[in-house]
Amino acid sequence: MHCPADKHNTLKFTPSSGGPFCFDSYSGSRYLNGEGHGAGCLFKRNQVQHPSDRFIWIESSDSRGENVGSWWLNIAGTQANGFQGSTFADGNDAPAAFHVVSAVFNFCDGHAESHRWLNGATIAFANALAGTGTPPPANADSLWIAQHYAGTQNP
Repeated sequence: MHCPADKHNTLKFTPSSGGPFCFDSYSGSRYLNGEGHGAGCLFKRNQVQHPSDRFIWIESSDSRGENVGSWWLNIAGTQANGFQGSTFADGNDAPAAFHVVSAVFNFCDGHAESHRWLNGATIAFANALAGTGTPPPANADSLWIAQHYAGTQNP
């Protein structure tokens, strides 16, 4: 799945070049269809209790290659406190900003929506070359993600 606004494909990596073949603009959520397959993971559709409010794919600025690694967030807090303290992970799991200040999320019920980033540090992180940005401290954007990030902590 490739977003036309994602410029990673201009890097000209191909499978035969020895570099990563980066032509996907989305990463799967770690606790739904990603690696880990242990604590925190949901394995069956009926375990996602709020499919219209939990995303399965996030537009991601990850240049490691197609389908290399899933997207994850450093979850802190609980549902009760809105996951206060949750932060973005390293630069390989940066959210994207292919649309300048927004990213697209695909939810478990099949709908997609664009989300506008609110914090300047998130926008800078999302626009940095993948793997090079510094994750910002917890902010409105990381908390929004945490509240829509499916897993046993937030079914």
